[in-house]
Amino acid sequence: MMKKTHILYLFMLVSLVWFLRTNLVDLRQVGLAIAQAQWPWLAAAFALRLVYFGLFALIYQAAFGAVGVSSRWRGLLPLTLAATFIDSTAPMGGTASMALFVDDARRRQQSPSRTLAGALLFYIAFVGVFLLGLGGVLLFMLGQGMVTAVQLTSAFILTTTIVGLMGLLWLGHSHETRLQQLLQGIQWLVNRAGQLVHRPNLLDTGWAARQSSEFAAAGRAITASPRRLWWVVFAAFAAHIVAIFGLMAIFFAFQLPASLPIILAGYAMTVLFTNVSPTPDGIGFVEVVLPAFYVGFHLPLAIGTAVTLTFRAFSFWLPIFIGFIAVRRLRLFRSGRVLNSI
Repeated sequence: MMKKTHILYLFMLVSLVWFLRTNLVDLRQVGLAIAQAQWPWLAAAFALRLVYFGLFALIYQAAFGAVGVSSRWRGLLPLTLAATFIDSTAPMGGTASMALFVDDARRRQQSPSRTLAGALLFYIAFVGVFLLGLGGVLLFMLGQGMVTAVQLTSAFILTTTIVGLMGLLWLGHSHETRLQQLLQGIQWLVNRAGQLVHRPNLLDTGWAARQSSEFAAAGRAITASPRRLWWVVFAAFAAHIVAIFGLMAIFFAFQLPASLPIILAGYAMTVLFTNVSPTPDGIGFVEVVLPAFYVGFHLPLAIGTAVTLTFRAFSFWLPIFIGFIAVRRLRLFRSGRVLNSI
């Protein structure tokens, strides 16, 4: 499995380089721009990304605490990096790795269902804070005549996803019976699909009732301590701020004017197309779209490409590499019992 995944990533890297070489800009110009970058600022961007990783794990810890699941920051840090790798293999907008935390909770004898609720809360808080900023960026871009249908459609899809996940948590808190009915439908579909592979009981008869009860308990835990919820939101906000400063450091490294609107717009589009993309985590798509986007702000194409590749190297490819190692060392999902543990 891992060898096949390794080959897949090698193929994607080669494809990305080929696409950039044949469709956008001479990679020698990009390489020259990177070579002329001010390395102290690149080191600062790298250091800020490490801080971001720590804050990312802190958001998870706060989210799990809000639903009554105990966790340790040091234990969550490698899991969050592994989660980046897991999400990059499935185009599910950052939700594929939730099963990773569920499996870890099972091994630590914590409630898998509450852990799933905590992972949902993390995603809602992190993306929800981003969407608030994205709204302001889109208004600014609208005034500049730079908004496209692709951007609006992607923002709508991401917003709809978050509203749907919020509705799931709300059902668990306020309408446990309706949630149980919804989960019973999911249980029926999963078991019907299991019949095709001669496993008709992937989810046992009490699964829906168990999940709805645990989700209701998680909802009560959230409302019982609103301060914990605000701590999740604050940690998510801090992570985005650190990431924006990291992009600003990259702009300084390439001796570009640190115009706040350009930096905010660049960060917003990077995160948006990472979450909503025809490829997992925007692999290849972000690297192609963002340089053209920066051209709209009168940046040379080679410089825009260099900025994009550098930021993605720190924000995506670095955690992918570390996450690949983490998945192997943590031996995640080797038991193959994630569904049964929920």
